[in-house]
Amino acid sequence: MNYLVNCLNTSRVFAILLILSGWNAIYSQKQNTYQKIDSLINQGNDKFRNVNFDGAQKEYMNALRLSEKTKNYFQQTKATKGIALTHYYLRDKQTALKWLHRSLNLCQKHHYDSLTAQINYTIGVMYVELIEKDSAEYYTYKAVDYWEKEKNYSAISKSYSILSEFYILGKDKNIKKANEILNKAEYYAHLSQDKSALAFALMKQVFLQYYLVKDYKKALALVNKAESELQDSKFSEDLMYAIRSKAMCLAKLGDSTAADYMLKWFDFKDSIFNKEKAKELSKYEVLYEVSAKERKILAQKLQIQHEKNNRILSASAFIIVLLLSFLFFMNYRKKQKFKTTVLLHEQNEKTVREIYLAEQNERIRIARDLHDSIGQKLSVMKMLLPSKEESINVDNIAKYLDETIVEVRSISHNLIPEILNLGLIKAVKELIESINASENIQVEFSTKINSQDLSLPLQTELSLYRIIQEITANIIRHSKTKTLTIELSHHPDFIQLFIADQGIGFDKNEIDNAKGIGWKNIYARIKLINGSIKINSQKNKGSNFLINIPL
Repeated sequence: MNYLVNCLNTSRVFAILLILSGWNAIYSQKQNTYQKIDSLINQGNDKFRNVNFDGAQKEYMNALRLSEKTKNYFQQTKATKGIALTHYYLRDKQTALKWLHRSLNLCQKHHYDSLTAQINYTIGVMYVELIEKDSAEYYTYKAVDYWEKEKNYSAISKSYSILSEFYILGKDKNIKKANEILNKAEYYAHLSQDKSALAFALMKQVFLQYYLVKDYKKALALVNKAESELQDSKFSEDLMYAIRSKAMCLAKLGDSTAADYMLKWFDFKDSIFNKEKAKELSKYEVLYEVSAKERKILAQKLQIQHEKNNRILSASAFIIVLLLSFLFFMNYRKKQKFKTTVLLHEQNEKTVREIYLAEQNERIRIARDLHDSIGQKLSVMKMLLPSKEESINVDNIAKYLDETIVEVRSISHNLIPEILNLGLIKAVKELIESINASENIQVEFSTKINSQDLSLPLQTELSLYRIIQEITANIIRHSKTKTLTIELSHHPDFIQLFIADQGIGFDKNEIDNAKGIGWKNIYARIKLINGSIKINSQKNKGSNFLINIPL
């Protein structure tokens, strides 16, 4: 009898241990999922700060899908807000508003009051840019109502400053109303003791005096005051635009120092650019080390989790049935090993992709800065030269500056062709015209795609352009063909590029053994935009290349 009682008690202990083990496993899995969602959102934030809006959007979308599965509504609101902001900076304000309203509904339903105020403010700002006064005021004042309770005077000040734009630059221009709103903005800025908020309100006063009242002396005095508030602050971009506004006011007043302040603005802009460039270079230098450390930490975490689960399962297995526990343990260990291998492989793939993407974004940014900053500065320097011959040879200096401007534009074009600003189709046509002009080979290009209907990210357009450029160059160099065909077609889910020649053909295995970087670049660019390539070639029967890029 005692034996039966002991068996019964032992069975109860077994059951309790199994239940606790199951709860612990479920809790650990949930915590790991929450951490993964936070990690995805943080990765999205990092890419957003580095102006990689497409990459950030993908991270936010992955975070949203996971948070919807776990029903973690706070993480859903953060992910949807991030998606909205990426659409905004990708110049799709209507889609951005749709996502912001979705985020706002989640916040209101679950009483995330602080985040609700932030999203109301962001929606208000978007309606200001869309010149929808009633909607802008409705959402902005909703945010102000909350911030008044929280005494967040800096946020209130910036809200009033934003709303003043309707009466300064909008169709309902009203000096009295603009002054009334900006007085409130300054009042709350003083309450907050936030120099950035005060300078922001003062700069809106500058716009009022400059564009509406046209009192350039008063505008200059306000700029000087804003500049003084920003001198010791960390908001370098605000100070940069204050200096630019000062140059504009001085120019209107006919003050010869306007050009000096314009040059000061250029120098200030360059200093910010150099700091950002140094930061980016430092980031690239440590990226490989960081990725290696991350993989090591990930392996250690997986090993710790693996050992923890082993202890729990071993204890349960010893109590229940040794054979079943052993089989279960071996199966679990195999799955964990496979999971570790997959995660490490994904981490490595992700690191390579981010490094390549960072290089592409850096090329785009340098190209734009070369054109917009250095080119503009040289133009201003040329304007400052004396118009009449004095003790210097003006013609030679002007000629030298012209050559420098042309060289800068040439460097910019090599990094990212300016013709891409007019769309991929236009850029490809110009490339083909330049090849046909040589009369060594004739390229035929056909497409039914309308440039206006083709809306691709700049990263994708640049990659496609370089792929066409690289493959065409290889064909001209090696195929001995006299004709070349390029076709570009638009399908519901993908873009298709087809390139064919009637040359001598080649062995496809030669691509894998090629010592040059041409084909490596082509494959890297295709992989970057998640594309695929199929190559067919026969000796003396030509070659063709079929590339599909998903939309």
